[in-house]
Amino acid sequence: MELKYSTIRVLLSISAITMTPFACGTSIYAAEVETSDNIRMLYTDVKPWLYVDENSGQLIGVIYDRVNSVARSAGISVEWSGPLSRPQILEELLRGNAVCTPNVIKTKERESLYSFTEYLMTVDKIVVVTRSDVNLSKYKKVSDLLADGSLIFGSTVGVNYPEPLDGMIKESGSAVRYIRGNTIDKYKMLVDGKIDYSFGSEFDIKNISNEQKFAVNLDRIKFVRFPDLPNWESGRIMCSKNIDRKIIDRLNRVLKSDLWPEVR
Repeated sequence: MELKYSTIRVLLSISAITMTPFACGTSIYAAEVETSDNIRMLYTDVKPWLYVDENSGQLIGVIYDRVNSVARSAGISVEWSGPLSRPQILEELLRGNAVCTPNVIKTKERESLYSFTEYLMTVDKIVVVTRSDVNLSKYKKVSDLLADGSLIFGSTVGVNYPEPLDGMIKESGSAVRYIRGNTIDKYKMLVDGKIDYSFGSEFDIKNISNEQKFAVNLDRIKFVRFPDLPNWESGRIMCSKNIDRKIIDRLNRVLKSDLWPEVR
């Protein structure tokens, strides 16, 4: 089933985003609330969900808005610090510093090292994103598509795909081009013909289409659904073990009572 972005009834739920390596100078942004409780939130550049606007110099994006909203409701102030690379953020967390980072997938290995909140947002179905001139109709399942080495699959470095998809990718005969960048970079490579398809979310297009400055020709992009594609694993706030457990509990109470975006 193919859908052009302009005809999609967007499901306001976010794909599972992992931290994309991106290193540069560090800036501090504070979300003020009247409380003595605060957390330092380390972030990396994940356009279009969380990034510094080039014009205003301000940190913006749906992740930024969501984390601030939840923290405000929990009576907690947030100090944003970044952008930092993924290794820098993990180093800070493993040092035992009382810091957090948003929208990270919880795995068994990470759960043994860090503390996690509930889901930040509701999950969305994974879709194949490709160019409008690429015909995928002969493939009945995504496993058939991945087995075809004639098409180039674009995989963003650091992105975790939920099982069984991750295993299918590793065992496939697909030609893989690894992308060191963010979601915008992936879509630009797709439009430019450097990759033939990747995995994404309808929420991707919602955010990209709202920002003309990203300069992605969305008329050349379409979604294809396959029955064997799972849902994205939604991200959570990941904190060092030294974070006061009461802060995690307060954030969780808000997250459980305030599902966002609304499931449709």
